[in-house]
Amino acid sequence: MTNGGTSFGSVRRNSFRILKRVGVWSVAKLLCISYGAIGFVVGLLFALLSSSKNSFLPGFGATLGIATIVIAPLIYAVMGLIAGALSAVLFNIFARVTGGIEFEFDELGV
Repeated sequence: MTNGGTSFGSVRRNSFRILKRVGVWSVAKLLCISYGAIGFVVGLLFALLSSSKNSFLPGFGATLGIATIVIAPLIYAVMGLIAGALSAVLFNIFARVTGGIEFEFDELGV
């Protein structure tokens, strides 16, 4: 038998936690990898477009496409690293002033 989505006899409690600080390096690494993956997809799309017969850059086709697959992820990853570090530093400054971000978690107690 269930009681509001929980098993019988258990009580659901809400738990509030406040995020007051984030690790600058951990956020920077996460965004570096994420942006690098996006850059790879962008590089692939650009390579496909530049290698087609009706390319907007005739004569550069395959060479430019292959270079883009390598260069775009690197550029995006560096941008992600910088953006991640900067946003984490700004978050830490603003969280100190405002008190942080409040999260609500459900806890299932027996």
